[in-house]
Amino acid sequence: MHQVRDPDEAELARDASEEEERDWRWCERQKEFCRNITKDLLVEDVRLFEWRMQKFLSLPLLTQLREKQGNEIHFLVTVFESLRYFLSKPFLLVRDLQRLDNVVILGLLDAGLLTARFQPSRVQVASELYRHLLSDYISTRYAFLSVDQKASYNLNWLMNEKSIKYHVDRLSEF
Repeated sequence: MHQVRDPDEAELARDASEEEERDWRWCERQKEFCRNITKDLLVEDVRLFEWRMQKFLSLPLLTQLREKQGNEIHFLVTVFESLRYFLSKPFLLVRDLQRLDNVVILGLLDAGLLTARFQPSRVQVASELYRHLLSDYISTRYAFLSVDQKASYNLNWLMNEKSIKYHVDRLSEF
């Protein structure tokens, strides 16, 4: 009586047929793929996101905004909370893309983290992966702030929440 072998066996039996050996090798390749998926999958996408985020934060538009505001916490609130508010929406309708004047949105478009779409004219996150990575980036940066900085951030956010939301929402009026 021929015994049927489990394809998940750790080792190939010595008396395995050619077909069983082929199946075993195929299963081993699949298991290896599953073991390495976290190392290989999305690595390039995450690297590209990190590069784009660095590009975004070092753009002349954002450098000017940072200097104009004079306070790093106020700058972080403006950038991160504008972005967080934008991320809470699936997209932002914009009548005339040429009239965009929000520095954060323009910088994100320039860095490739947001994309412009037409019919209807709108701005949206370049991909769902970027939506999650942007949200995680903001949360991580906030987590690294000291207790005093977090208090200042939260106070600044409370004072500027309406203004930040207004400057994002008004883009749909153009």
